Amino acid sequence: MGRRFTVHRFARCHSGGSQRACHRSTGHRSTYAMPRTIVTSPQAPNPSAPLSQAIRKGPILQLSGQVAFDTAGNIVGTTVTEQTDQIMRNITAVLEAGGASLDDVVLLRINLTDTADFAEMNTAYEKYWGSEYPARTTFYGPLPKRLLVEIEALAVLDG
Repeated sequence: MGRRFTVHRFARCHSGGSQRACHRSTGHRSTYAMPRTIVTSPQAPNPSAPLSQAIRKGPILQLSGQVAFDTAGNIVGTTVTEQTDQIMRNITAVLEAGGASLDDVVLLRINLTDTADFAEMNTAYEKYWGSEYPARTTFYGPLPKRLLVEIEALAVLDG
């Protein structure tokens, strides 16, 4: 499938306004828009909320936050290490379904329920990245049920 790119012209709109104002008022836009694709992996749990496992638009693959559910919807693990391992399996499966791998991940957002779990999560997380880590933000907040960790990933594909 060929890639389609949005082309922005720097000329004025036929209505006399700026190009940005023209897009807002008339909806005029070049016809080279990148398709938006919902990405789903049968090796990752189906979301229980109204969201997609991931969305791909051009070279960008944005994964929704993954938690430690298996494909049957059961929580896997009672420790941060066990849950992080399951989440990384889920992330890997969704990345592969979107044509990407862990090497394509440029940013992770990690939610932990307890600041005391930071070191344990880092130990579990490190083994998936080798020496080149993606950028990362870690924050703390409540999660449903007995979930201890949630990880969201952003990947950018080459070419």
